[in-house]
Amino acid sequence: MRQSKRFFLGGAALTAIALVSVWNARRPIADNAIRNALDARNVSASYIVRDIGFRTQRLENIVIGDPARPDLTAAWAEVSLAPHWGGVRVTDIRASGVRLRGRIVAGRASWGAVDRLLPAPTGKPFELPAIDADLDDARVMLATDFGELTAVLTGKGPLDDGFTGKARLSAVRLEREGCTIERPTSDVNIAIRARRIGLDGLASGAVRGCGGFTASKTAARFAIKTTEAIDRLDGTVRLAGAGVTVGAFVANRVFGTAGFTGPPDALKGTVSLSSPSLVAGGNRLQELSYSGSFQAGKRPTLSGQMRVDSAL
Repeated sequence: MRQSKRFFLGGAALTAIALVSVWNARRPIADNAIRNALDARNVSASYIVRDIGFRTQRLENIVIGDPARPDLTAAWAEVSLAPHWGGVRVTDIRASGVRLRGRIVAGRASWGAVDRLLPAPTGKPFELPAIDADLDDARVMLATDFGELTAVLTGKGPLDDGFTGKARLSAVRLEREGCTIERPTSDVNIAIRARRIGLDGLASGAVRGCGGFTASKTAARFAIKTTEAIDRLDGTVRLAGAGVTVGAFVANRVFGTAGFTGPPDALKGTVSLSSPSLVAGGNRLQELSYSGSFQAGKRPTLSGQMRVDSAL
């Protein structure tokens, strides 16, 4: 009996020592696992493993991609895991000081080395993940054919239902086929409910050389909602412009509204514009209004009617 007791106590002690040894070695074990995963995807990265717990791992000073111009950096990031059908899944992500660089290639966003860390396409419709996110001072720089866009994002909550946040989008200049928008900015409120993204906010900028259309100052208040797969948009825009020129027409103020729906690359909707006072060919007009419909896409169309009420 004493021998069995001693055997049991000895086994328990050895087990405890083994657990303590594994716990003390958890940092190099996790480091090796992360490093092996990065090497398997041919991703260059550096980081500091600050803490490894049973559920949460914290990395600091994260650099992914070419160190001279990394695709992603972060001051720190914490990832929480939970058991899920014989494996584990990510339940929470918290990060601060994230800087992500990307570019538009063939109509799609590419994030350099980060692309190789993303899940492979499944062919299924896109779906926001059930992950609780907490982002502080996240910045995205995206190079496009129009110019470089910068977005600064903060927010927290479940990405599939309950996330709220704010984003500020800006650029020095956006240009396309002779049309230029100077100093465009947009402040956006973000709310996700039942995997549907809601965006509302205000955008502003100055427009030059767009087919004879210029505006010294424009402001647009918008509200947009997406489907779960983000393959369809529904939205409205209210526009106010100052110092507007369209061909021979010159107006101090122009107001407009638009509603749209459809896939992002093939939106269609209605638009109406009005100016309470303008000059055309040296003649002052009392009011001009326009209403019509539009179709975006590879062959955009715009049709409608313009009306001038009377001349002064």
